[in-house]
Amino acid sequence: MNAYGWIRILRRWEWLIVVALAITHVTLAFAATRSKSIAYDELLHITGGVTAWQRHDYRLLPANGNLPQRVCGLPVVVMGCRLPPANDRAWRESYDAIVGDQFFFESGNDPLTMLTAARAASSLWSLMLCLVVWGWSRSIFGRGGGLVSLTLAAFWPAVLAHGPLATSDVCGAAWFTLAAWMIWQLLHKVSLARVALSGLTIGLALVAKHSAVLLLPVGLLMAGLTLAVNRPLQLRWRTGQWCLTSRLFRLAVLVALPLLLLPLVLVVIYTFFGFRYATASPAYLPQLFPVYPTLADAAQAAGSLGRFCQSLGDWRLLPEVWLYGLLHVVLFGRFRNAFALGCYSQTGWWWYFPLCLGIKNSLPSLLLLAAGWLRPLISRRTRIGYECLPLLVIQIVLWPVFLSSHLNIGERHILPAYPALIILAGGAWGLVPRSCRAWRWRWQVVVLALVGLHAVDVTSRYPHFLSYFNQLVRPGRAHLWLVDSNLDWGQEMPGLATWLQQHRRESEPIYLDCFGVERPEVYGVVGMPLGRPTDDGRSQQLQPGLFCISATSLMSVYDDPVGPWCEKFERAYWSLRHTPADRFNPETASVLSQLQAARLKAFLRKRSPTATIAGAILIFRLSADDLATALNGSPAELEPQSWIELESLKQ
Repeated sequence: MNAYGWIRILRRWEWLIVVALAITHVTLAFAATRSKSIAYDELLHITGGVTAWQRHDYRLLPANGNLPQRVCGLPVVVMGCRLPPANDRAWRESYDAIVGDQFFFESGNDPLTMLTAARAASSLWSLMLCLVVWGWSRSIFGRGGGLVSLTLAAFWPAVLAHGPLATSDVCGAAWFTLAAWMIWQLLHKVSLARVALSGLTIGLALVAKHSAVLLLPVGLLMAGLTLAVNRPLQLRWRTGQWCLTSRLFRLAVLVALPLLLLPLVLVVIYTFFGFRYATASPAYLPQLFPVYPTLADAAQAAGSLGRFCQSLGDWRLLPEVWLYGLLHVVLFGRFRNAFALGCYSQTGWWWYFPLCLGIKNSLPSLLLLAAGWLRPLISRRTRIGYECLPLLVIQIVLWPVFLSSHLNIGERHILPAYPALIILAGGAWGLVPRSCRAWRWRWQVVVLALVGLHAVDVTSRYPHFLSYFNQLVRPGRAHLWLVDSNLDWGQEMPGLATWLQQHRRESEPIYLDCFGVERPEVYGVVGMPLGRPTDDGRSQQLQPGLFCISATSLMSVYDDPVGPWCEKFERAYWSLRHTPADRFNPETASVLSQLQAARLKAFLRKRSPTATIAGAILIFRLSADDLATALNGSPAELEPQSWIELESLKQ
């Protein structure tokens, strides 16, 4: 049987393949999380969801969507887990990290059971994303193209990694893609059902993640394209149906559509916030936000956008917390510590997200993405070329935002662009026209081979999907390329616990400096925090032993002092080392301990680790001579100036 015969068999069993891929994806993704500790944002999302259900209060984590918070918090509510008391400063001033820490570790709850339940519920989003990708791709490229896109999505590293996590990234990407598809359908056939469905999906996208506001330019550009190509518009009302060919009539209908959609969208948003404008429940007043205590404060700092949001709030058109969350995203995205390829910045780089795309995805999938982009060019005068336009519009709108973004902390922020790219990759299946039958089936065999290699490559990294890098990055060197949620999001504490049980020498000291919110003792990891003074107010005295440092902490992205070791830090370090004992105090001891840890990490950045845990935690076994060299010898690196000072000069 030739390859074309096998392809016909695959088409005959399409639904079975779809179900098998969906089950495989969910099983693979969720099972991988069973060996992972809580990722940085999960604690915040779960706590926010539980407070929304139990207290009808929305002060925690306003910058992320209420929909994913509610979904991951629902099973935790059903379990009867107890929230911490609502009578301290952390609750009143919306310190979500403190409230979350109290909820998980100080309220008598089982943190591991809560985490597992929340992740099981969140797995819904990656399944939804895969099915949306399959459905849209199939509608354009047929059964073969749909299965190619579905397989790519089912084994896409970022979807496998973030899909089951109790966060908003995959949820936002799934609803953004579905809403864009519904808008495209509505622009060609207007009916009461399609208006209702579009309004519902747009509203859900906006409560999934604030980045869904980009649906506005996406929808406007789509509408402009439908007018430009002069496609007829079908209008259906009850039993009547009309085909509008006049550009003027079609323009009138398209102008009226936002007026029909807006009330539906507002109802959906207000539903998630209890049809209430105020953020805090009347039972838990007063309430303030950190940094910018009120919406008015955030609006004043945000300029013209802030004034617009304040006006919307004054008219009660949108809930206070949703408006504050939008301004929070804008304000806190202006400056954020970032690291990539040995560089540090607070404003990011245009090449950051293209780099993520190039090294955080499998090489076969990148080849298929490139081939998929050729399909609309080859078929630009056909139905397929026209149906590819919304996918191109999504990229045209999103990528300028990504390239100019200052929030360069993880590939997860470009997840809304991935579904459209994966759908376009399905076009690679029919890239060779039917008239070239001999070459067509050979090319389809190549496509199947690339899809298979993609699945095998990604699956072979199980269960470390979050720290996936393709073959362009050498194993054990990923932390020199990217950190934070690309590699190290606090998820590898169980792996560290297992390694220590197997390899730690008797009575060997353990020092920990791990990025994240997890408490190591939950997994039986007991060590001394690196860079913290002793309880009696003296600076930390390091002993030979195991130094377990996560990738983000090793590169000193957020630590104090931040970034590479420099002359300013070196002078401060030796000045404190020579401080007379009678002038030493707990504050001085704390600063010296931090500088000592930073000098040690500068030494370790030039040294190969003894072991790594999925590339996210690096373990160094240091002798007395190693410590003497690191703390007393010439510094391993010495920049003339702190990068934070250089950044301030640029600004």
